[in-house]
This record gives sequence, C-alpha cells and structure tokens, in this order.
Amino acid sequence: GRRWLAALQHHAQRCGEHGDIDRLIDVRGVGEVGEGVDLDQLQRPVLLPQKVDAEDDVSLWAGRPDQVGKHRLQRGHGLVGALRHVVGQSDIAEAFHHHARRRIHVAGVVDLHIGVGAGFMGGVVAALGAIVGPWLKEITPRAGMLGTLCGIALVFIGSVPLAQIFESPIIAFTSLLFILWGLIGRFRLPGNLPAGLVAIAAGTVIAIVLGESKVDVSGIGFYPPVPYIGDLLAGIQYLFANPELFLVLIPVQIYNFIETMNNVESAEAAGDHYPVGLCQVTDGAGTMLGALFGSPFPTTVYIGHPAYKRLDAHAGYIIGVAVVIAAAAFVGLLSFLAGLIPVAAAAPVLVFVSVSLITNTAWAVKPMHMAAVSFAILPHISAFLVTKWGSLMNALRSSGVEGLPSLGDEALTAALLMEGAHYEGHLALSQGAIITGLIWGAIVADIIDGRFKMAGGFAIAASLMSSVGIIHSYKLQLPQLDPITIGYLIVGAFMYLYPLVAPKEDLEHRIVVPDEPDFMDEDMPAHQA
Repeated sequence: GRRWLAALQHHAQRCGEHGDIDRLIDVRGVGEVGEGVDLDQLQRPVLLPQKVDAEDDVSLWAGRPDQVGKHRLQRGHGLVGALRHVVGQSDIAEAFHHHARRRIHVAGVVDLHIGVGAGFMGGVVAALGAIVGPWLKEITPRAGMLGTLCGIALVFIGSVPLAQIFESPIIAFTSLLFILWGLIGRFRLPGNLPAGLVAIAAGTVIAIVLGESKVDVSGIGFYPPVPYIGDLLAGIQYLFANPELFLVLIPVQIYNFIETMNNVESAEAAGDHYPVGLCQVTDGAGTMLGALFGSPFPTTVYIGHPAYKRLDAHAGYIIGVAVVIAAAAFVGLLSFLAGLIPVAAAAPVLVFVSVSLITNTAWAVKPMHMAAVSFAILPHISAFLVTKWGSLMNALRSSGVEGLPSLGDEALTAALLMEGAHYEGHLALSQGAIITGLIWGAIVADIIDGRFKMAGGFAIAASLMSSVGIIHSYKLQLPQLDPITIGYLIVGAFMYLYPLVAPKEDLEHRIVVPDEPDFMDEDMPAHQA
C-alpha cells in the first residue's frame, strides 16, 4: 500500500478532548513539516475518518493520492493544507471535520490500515443508519433538518470562503462578479455561457496575470487505483482488538447518516424526492468501497443540491463530475489544477452554495418556523468559534510561543470567561453540533406547532444522547446524569406534563405581539398549528 501522511499536530490527546486541533493525530520522530518536504519520505500514520462528498472520494482511488498535496508542501502550506487538497476537500468536508471531534488517537507512528479499517467499519455503521433513517425523517420537522444545514452553510461553507475572497480581492472579486450576475441575479451571460465556469476561468486568468497561479506538470502520470486489501483486513482486526476505538467511530458515523438524511430533505425541499434509506445505504457502500482502495474518508449526499438546481444541473452533471475527477486523479491532473486555479477563484462558488441553501430553506419551511431554523443555526456558530480558537492556539505554538496552556485549561477557561468568551458552553455546543442543531430546531418547531409531546420526545432523546456522549462530549461514555442531561430532562418533562394540567384557554390562544412578523394567528390552537 501507498504510504502517505494525513496531518501533523502536537498535543493530540489533550487537543482531542478540547477541540484544540484541526486534525487529531500523533506522529513521533517526524518533526515539523515545512517547505520542500516530500510526502514520500514520511512514514505512514493513521488516517482519521473525515467527511468528504461522494464525488470527491473518487480522487482517493488513485494509486498516488499524495500527488495533489505535494505542491502545497513545497509552497510551505504544511501538511494540513496538503491534506485538504489531497482529498479535494469540499464544503461539507470542511464543515464536517469540525463536528467530528471524536477521533482515533494512537501514540507513535501507526499504519494507514487503521484509518482504512475505520473507514470500512464506518461505512457499515452508516449503511445501518438506513434502518432508522426513514422513520427519523418522518418525525423530524423540516425546520430542524434544514436549519442545522443552514448553520453549516452559514459559518463554514459561506463565511470561510468569503474571508478568502477578501484576502485576495482582485482575483476573487472578479470571480464573485460573475457569480452575482449569473447565478444569484439570474442574468444571462453572452453566448449563454455557464456563470460558474466563467467565474472560475476569469479568476484564474487574473491570477495568471498577477503571477499567483502556477503551472506544474511534474505530477502528471498514470496512477491506477490500487486495492488496499491487506491494510483493510489488518485495520479491521486492529479495531476489534481495540474496541475502545469504536467509541470514536460510532458517533462520527451517526453524524454521517443524519447528515445524509438532512441533505435528502434539502433536496426534497428543492422539489426532488429520493428514498432516504437507499441514500444512506449508498453512502455506506461508497465509504466501504473507498476504504477498499485506501480511503478512510466517509461519503455523504452533497449538501449543495439547491445550488445544483439553480444551475439547471441534472443527473448527467453528477456523472460528468465523477468521471472528470476520477480521470484527473488517475493521471495526476488534480495536482496540476490545484496549482493553476487559486482558492480565491473558486471561493465565490462556495459562497453561492451557502446562499442558495439558506435561501431555499427560507422558502421551504413555514414562515413561523424560521424561529426554529434560526435556533438550529446557533450550535454551529459555537463549533466555528471553538475550531478557530484551537487554530489560534496552534498558530501561536507554530510561531514559537512557549508555555501556552491548552484549551480547556482551568485558568485559561476562567480568563476567557472574564473576557466574555464562554469556552465551556461553546465547547459543549460544538460537540455534535449537527445533531444538537437538529434537535433544538425540532423542539422549537414542534412547540410552535403545539405538538408538545413530540417536542418532549426530542428533549428526552437529547438527554439520552447527552448522557452517553453522542452529543456534548468528545467520545461515548457510560450513562451519566450531568447538568446538561438534567436540563434536557426538565424540558422533556415539562412538555409532557404541563399541557395535561394547563388551562384549556391557554392552549387554544396564542399571545401575538403587535407588529411582529411571526405569522402566527392568536386563535391558532395547539392541535391545529
């Protein structure tokens, strides 16, 4: 099997607990990686489960997945930057790795087989999600499912690329202009040219003129897919010999199949209906197939379906994307394109994906359910903050600052609180933010609709998940009655019990605030809302 490196970070164990790391891995005896380091010279560590779109996963089937990342190392971007380009990291991947805080940590240099084995077993868990997927989709309000996607779209898919746009404004504003004109404004371009392609091409031309684009054909060659059967079997054996690793693996895959359910709902809101169970099985099968060829990355239904709809894309477009990416990976063109097309030229496309998803959600849910959508977005802001705080600490260490405490240190947490930064609360919200956003969006939507038992059911379910560490924790644990779990139980008990004793008048009439556009009628009884 091919040996290649996913990420290099220090203090992995503590950082895994407190979100103080972008990629959790512990590599001993390799040292800091800087400019000019060749991936081929590095030892082969474990690759951790992360989230990648199905279309991107194809690129990892090539025999030399490191080709895409080499030029990033040679330009001094480090291993994390290289990894993101190795996998063609997309918007949902960028978002999902912030939520997948339950990581595998193995001291010392370990082999790729652990990551591949984890990827395969994760695919099994994701496919099993089809057992409960259709039922979950049926009982969960659309506002909860789409609201948590809006959180991802807003803080990761939209705000991060927007910041990249303002870092390279000459290139990116040129691309953004065509996105605004052709995709958001819906005006036709000369010759009916596709606005997205024109945007990227225009940004690339400007980058070439400014000398910020690089033509490098050194990576072009033929790299056929290579099965990793030996690594796969060894990885699976290792996982079952160390069953505690499933405490990391299972929560990540729960996020995955729930994310698939949410994205299927997003497609349905855009007018296209797909069986959620079949989609979850397909995701699991794709993940297992990828693991067979050395990929530890799970696949998911693409979050940007509404954007595809606005581009008038059909099934042929997706097939074309798969063929092009696979062909490019097999001949080494991904490395060439990654050097040619600057990030700033493509960033406006991701901003468009974010805007499209949020806009489509506003049209797809009841107007009075926008309160639930807004609530579902909030945990993702916490996830973003915790991630960036961790990035700041890593940057300080990389710049040579010594004696820094880790995020989660009691003194640092107290100091942050004095400055108005509520680290502990944001950390709890960030761990499992996708599920947390969905749950709170569902609770709020069901309360608005007067479905108190359903709202209570979601709160009780949240208490169970919190108790065992699926949410608000970085790993699974034995059931415990912590304050957050108790809080959920209080909410659930109230929703079940109070409507039984509340005056009928209180349940049949709403308090409507004058001039507040909540689209709610004061005579809307609970059972009809």
